[in-house]
Amino acid sequence: MNTVDNFKRALKWIDQNSLPNAGIAVSSDNKRAYPEVSGYFIPTLLSWNEKDRAISYGRWLLKAQHPEGCWGDPNENIPYAFDTGQILKGLLALSKDTKTQEWDEAIRNASNWLQKQIGSGGEPIAPDKLAWGDGVPLGVLLYSFEALKRAGEQFGEQGWVDSANQVIEWFLSQSNLTSFTHLSHFHAYILEALCDLGHETRAREGMIVVEKLQKKNGSVPGFQDVRWVCSTGLFQYAIVWYKLGDANRAEAAFKYAVGLQNKSGGWFGSYGWRKKYFPKSEISWAVKYYLDALRHRLISSFEKMAPIFSEIIDREDGRYQLISKQIQSSRAINILDAGCGKGRYLRNLANDFPALALYGSDLSANVMESIPENVMLKQGSLLNLPYQDKYFDFVYAVESLEHAVHTHGALKELMRVLRPGGKLVIIDKNANSLGKMSLPDWEQWFESNQLVGMIKLLGAEVEVVENVPYEGKADGLFTAWIASKA
Repeated sequence: MNTVDNFKRALKWIDQNSLPNAGIAVSSDNKRAYPEVSGYFIPTLLSWNEKDRAISYGRWLLKAQHPEGCWGDPNENIPYAFDTGQILKGLLALSKDTKTQEWDEAIRNASNWLQKQIGSGGEPIAPDKLAWGDGVPLGVLLYSFEALKRAGEQFGEQGWVDSANQVIEWFLSQSNLTSFTHLSHFHAYILEALCDLGHETRAREGMIVVEKLQKKNGSVPGFQDVRWVCSTGLFQYAIVWYKLGDANRAEAAFKYAVGLQNKSGGWFGSYGWRKKYFPKSEISWAVKYYLDALRHRLISSFEKMAPIFSEIIDREDGRYQLISKQIQSSRAINILDAGCGKGRYLRNLANDFPALALYGSDLSANVMESIPENVMLKQGSLLNLPYQDKYFDFVYAVESLEHAVHTHGALKELMRVLRPGGKLVIIDKNANSLGKMSLPDWEQWFESNQLVGMIKLLGAEVEVVENVPYEGKADGLFTAWIASKA
C-alpha cells in the first residue's frame, strides 16, 4: 500500500465527480449533486486543506436549502432530518474555519427545523423513517442530532442543546440501539455518533459483534450473514476503532478497504460474492470516509510513535544551527514550529532567545505534553494550522512535511500563516537517500527541485541548502528549503 498514491487518486476522484457550481455527485453513474454527502464532505475537505472546494460546496448548499430550513435528497428533494444534520455539520465547520457570518442564517434555520423533529418526550418525529421503511435503522439519526447539539454549543443556543440532549437520551434508552441488524455502513453511523457524544462504552458494546466477525485479513461483512463487504462500512468501522483506541483492528480494516480502491480512485459500494450495495457504482461517501479514516490513522500512528521522539537536540546539530541563524538574520519575533513533536527545537530557542514569542503545533496533543509552559501550543496538522492568516514572522518545519501526505496542501497552509516578507524553513530528508532506513507507507522524501517548484507556485523565492549536518554526520540525508514570502 502506497498511501500517497492512494490519496492522490482519491483527490482526483473528487475533482472528477464534483459538479460545477454545485456539490459532489451521488456516484460515478449518478451525476446529480448530493446535498447530504456534500455537507459532511466539507469538514473532511477542510481537514485536508481543500478549502476552496469546501467553500464551493457550502455556497451551493445555501442555495439548495428549503425555505423551512431543511435539505432534501438528490432525486425527489424530499426533506430529511438525516441529510439536514449532515449539512449542518459542514456549515458549522465552515463557520469556524472562515470566521464569517456567511453561513449563520442557514445554520440557524437548519437547527430550528431539526429541533422541530423532536417530540415532547424526546422521541424523533423526523420524516425519514417513512421514506426509509425497514432498510435503515432509526438510530442513524443520532449522527444528525449530534450536529444540533454542536450547533447549540457553537452558537450559544441552549435550547438547541437541551433538545439535542433530550433526543440523545431517548436513543440511549433503546436497548437495541447498537445491534448489528442492518448494513454495516448504517451500523457504523450509530457507533461513531456514540463516540463523538462521549458514550464510548455503548460504542464498544456495538463493536463486540463486529470484532467477532472481523477476519484475519481485516474484512468485516456488510451484514452478519453475507460474504461481501461494504467499502464505506469498513472505513467507518476503522474510524470507530481508532477513536476507541484499538489501532490494530482499525489498521486491519483500513488496509483491507484501501486495497479495494479502483484505478479511478473511488470505491464501489460493495465487493465480494453476491454483493448488493451499489455493486457497480463508485459512491461519493466511500471517498469521504476513506479520507477521514486516513486522518485518524495518521493521528493514531503518531500517538504510537511518541515514545521514540526525542526531547533534546544538540545545539551544535546542523539543523538547529540553521534554524537559529535564519531566525537571527530575519529578526523574527513570532515563531512557529509546525509539527513540533516534543519540542526539542523550541526548548533550545526558548533558552537561547528568551525575547522570542514561540508557538508550537502538532497533530498529537499527547506528544506535546512535555513542552515547557513558556511555549504557546495548539493541536493541529500541517494541513490545518489553528492560527490566523499572516500571523508569524518565521515558520519552520523539521522532519514534519514528510508526514503530511498532501504536500501541496501543507505548503499552502504553512505559507498562509506566514506574513509577507516572512521566512519559511523546511528541513527534511532528501529522496536521494531513500533506502537508508525503513519508512511508514505514508512518509515521503523530497528531491531538491520538487519542493522548489511547489513553493515558487505559492509566490515565494527559495534557497536550497544541501547536505545539512546532523548528529555529527554530513551524508546528504537532510536538505533545507528556505523560502521568503513576497
